[in-house]
This record gives sequence, C-alpha cells and structure tokens, in this order.
Amino acid sequence: TYIPDGEGDQNAALTIESGDTETPVVEVPLTGTSVLAPIPEIVVTPEDISFGTVRLGETASAEITISNEGNESLMINGVDISGTNSGDFIQTNDCTTVAPEETCTVAVNFTPSAAGGRSAALNIASDDPATPDVSVPLSGQGNDGSGETLEVLLDLAGQTDIKASGSSLPLSGSIATQLELATGMFEADLALDPTQGQFKIPLLFKSLTANARVEFEQADVTTGTLVNGNLTANSSLYVKVPKVTVRLFGLQIPVGGGNDCRTADPVNIGLESVEGTNFSLSEGGDVTGNYDLPPLANCGPLTDVLNQFLAGPDNGIDLTLTPNL
Repeated sequence: TYIPDGEGDQNAALTIESGDTETPVVEVPLTGTSVLAPIPEIVVTPEDISFGTVRLGETASAEITISNEGNESLMINGVDISGTNSGDFIQTNDCTTVAPEETCTVAVNFTPSAAGGRSAALNIASDDPATPDVSVPLSGQGNDGSGETLEVLLDLAGQTDIKASGSSLPLSGSIATQLELATGMFEADLALDPTQGQFKIPLLFKSLTANARVEFEQADVTTGTLVNGNLTANSSLYVKVPKVTVRLFGLQIPVGGGNDCRTADPVNIGLESVEGTNFSLSEGGDVTGNYDLPPLANCGPLTDVLNQFLAGPDNGIDLTLTPNL
C-alpha cells in the first residue's frame, strides 16, 4: 500500500528474504509520485475589526477580504452577523465561489444605536475542510457627544439704543464660544470694542450735545444655549464711561467720566435669536434683546446729570453674529 507523505517523487524497496539457497534475498524497487489533493483553503483578513468611536446617527465602514489559497474553488456557504449588538452592524458581500488565488469582499457598516461599547461577530461558512467556519470579531464605541465641545469665534456688529436719551451706540467686537455638542449649552467670553455716542444734556441753561466714550468690561462669562437653530444668551458686563465732553465756544469741555466711572452694578443683557430666523454656527445670525442700565458711579460732579440721560430700563440691543473663519 502506498500512502504518500509530502508532494513529489518517493522511492523505497520491498525486501523479501527466503530459504532459497541461490537467491535468499530479493529486493523489489518501489516508486511513486504524490500530488496535492484539490482542496480549497480560506484565509480571512483582517482577523478582527474595530471601528473606533462613532457619533450616534453616523456610520463607519470597513472591508473584510476572503482569499482562497488552495488549489480548488472555495464555496462560500453563508455570511451573517451575530452577537450582542448585531443590529448595529450590517454586511453586504459578493462572495459565492472564489477561484484559487482569487478574493472576494465583505463590506461592513457600523451605525451605533446607543452610547458605549458595541460588539458583534461576522460569521463566514465555507467548504474548506480544515476551517469550515471563520468568525471575525466586530467592535465599536457609540458616542452621544457627552462632554464633547466645539470652539467657535463669532464677530459681532450692531447697536444698542439708550432709551433715556433717545440715542444709540454702535457696537462691534467678538464672542469666543465653547459649545457642548450634546446639550447645545455654551459658555463664552464677550469682548466689546470701545465705542462713542452722542446725547443731549442740559448745561448752563441750554441743551448741549455731549460726546461720550464708552467701554465695556466683562463681569462674568456669557452663558446660553443653541438648540434647533434658536440661540439664547445672557451676558454680564460693566459699562464704563471714561470721558464725556461737550463742545462750548469751540472747545471740547470735559463734563464727567474718569477711570472709575462705570455702572455701579453689572449690566445683565439677555439675547435671543430674532423670531422667524435660524441661527447656525456655519452662517451665524441675528440676535436681539432688552436690558436695564444701572446708574453710573464715580463719574465726577455731574454723575447725576449723566444718569438722567444714560441709566434706566428698556434699552434695546440688536446684533449680527458671523463666524470668524
């Protein structure tokens, strides 16, 4: 009986001993050539897939290659996904019969349905006699955005109306926002540029036009939300009036102000998106609000006069915010 071990030519000899006095030993040469039996051999790469972290509602993709390194066609009898979170993974493939030295591809998509670790397995059944079943572990992490923030710098331009004097001040500056993606809540640093405005004040039995330089000092971070295109925010700041002058006899006469001249309390300004508009981080939008201006303090002997025409309720503010790209 010839049972080959290995591939190629084999040689041996059959030795027969007997009582024949003339030919006590006879050797019979034995030769044979073995060839590999035609069998398929499956090889799957990679051996496992990790999709990493994927936000809820988004999809990550990967590919698995099935190769046939045997000398007979490989029959793929089935491809499916099973496991704890199998519903988060979907596969499509073009694998039926794989010729020797050829490949086919299985595409796998991962769409997490919940936050946290998600896992399953891709199962491949074939007619490989040595490895008829291959399992490829699948894993990924669902992320609902908790703790994830986005930094956005917005330029602002607009004006505020001072009801007490019927005047207005132009406004410009920027707001640096850190937005929590999961909740839409944000904190921001508001930086308003110094500005100037004019208003009427009674002085020496006549009404004069006063020029006021106005500066702003942030008292606390701006907080708010951006949800479904609607922005709301609350800012807290001090209004400073370092210089107030009137023109008299061709001269600019100081009538108040100073380094310590500012509102006694912070101004709290509430802002929200203009009704009927949509605010987006990519395009910005318009916001409006209303606030009370507390009395000024430490502005010199005419502090009370200045307050008559600056301090008071129902001051409007309208701003346009645009992304600083």
